[in-house]
Amino acid sequence: MGCAKATHWRDWKRNMAELKAMNQEAFRYLNAIPPRYWSRSRFTYNSKVDTLVNNMSESFNVAIVDAREKPIVIMLEEIRVKLMTRWAENRDLAQKYSETILSRIRIKLERRSRSAGEWRPYWSAAQKYEVVNGLDKFAVDLGSYKCSCRRWQLSGIPCVHAISCIKFKGLGLEPYVADCYKREAYLRCYEAVIHPLNGPDLWEITPHPDVMPPLYRRPSHRPVKKRKPSVGDEEQSSHTHMSRKGEKQRCSICSSVGHNKSRCPKPIENKAQNSKKLSKGKQNRGSNNLQPPAAKGGKKTASTQPTPKLTVKRKVASATQPPNSAQSNSATQQKRPRGRPKGTTKSTSSAQHDPQPKRISSPKSSAPSTSSSQPKITSLPVSQPSLTTASSQPTGHFSVSLSGGPHLSPRKLKLMAKLLPKKWGLL
Repeated sequence: MGCAKATHWRDWKRNMAELKAMNQEAFRYLNAIPPRYWSRSRFTYNSKVDTLVNNMSESFNVAIVDAREKPIVIMLEEIRVKLMTRWAENRDLAQKYSETILSRIRIKLERRSRSAGEWRPYWSAAQKYEVVNGLDKFAVDLGSYKCSCRRWQLSGIPCVHAISCIKFKGLGLEPYVADCYKREAYLRCYEAVIHPLNGPDLWEITPHPDVMPPLYRRPSHRPVKKRKPSVGDEEQSSHTHMSRKGEKQRCSICSSVGHNKSRCPKPIENKAQNSKKLSKGKQNRGSNNLQPPAAKGGKKTASTQPTPKLTVKRKVASATQPPNSAQSNSATQQKRPRGRPKGTTKSTSSAQHDPQPKRISSPKSSAPSTSSSQPKITSLPVSQPSLTTASSQPTGHFSVSLSGGPHLSPRKLKLMAKLLPKKWGLL
């Protein structure tokens, strides 16, 4: 931007050299365009305007954006009404304004006056001065309204060098401002009046044929209301949010540049590691479930065959059930007490009326049985610390049945391993 704003050709040349060292493509692009079209260093002194952008035409385009879609006569009428009202408003403001220099030009002068204190003028002859600020020097001629920086001649507003000389001499700034920025020139611009007109019904009838609008052809797309962006313009999709174009994208997970969290490769690696951990955990959990829970003081026995889950149920021996072979052959079997032990439930006449007994499938036992219809039951005495299936053990009030499917969770089995067998009924 310094190349376009430079008012002297030497400054323009120095800025172009800096641009060339910074960006070769931008330098070639600007160097291909004649500088008299885009740089202040080549502008003439006739127009008294140093504007580099086309904001005035863009403002006019926005004002007529609704009218330009209508037929030619209606469009011209709407534009005429807009200009008529605007001229009337500006004419009224100029008549009420009491100062000599217009308000915006006065603001520019006040801003430059604050910076003029940094420059020290040296009187040469008549109205010629030399202004110094460090190593920078400029020549000012108040009689011909000239400064060697060329800013005063381009815009018609005194530059900081000229203002320092005017203040040094004790003069006012108004005589050194161009006449186009004064109230009289503003009134001359808006003294012409755009007169109101009647409607089409009261227009004068002429022998010529009426002007008809051209045939309307509906376009295949929506009507375009925004201007086409020129070269170098950034297309803004939103007028309320700033564009993030050119910003570096940083991931919030791995803090690396170039992607966001939706495209981060780290979650994929973490997901693969988690899936491996889950599969290992499932395998360990399955191997733990296959092993029976050991009671306190019991020893774990290693075996190649998977051990079935053991379920515990309360059962009181009934007189109707036939005795087991292991019970009949045992000579040292203790007599069962007649009363019901604590923590037991009432037994029914048969095992079929038992409220949903819990059983787990297991391989067939080697112990002989008297009847094929009766389930194979391994006794679990209270005095024994470990669970065994030997036929020599006496039958207690707690029995382990081997049934068709697993019914206990691993958590319940762990609790059973920690408690005494007499307290298993509380679970």
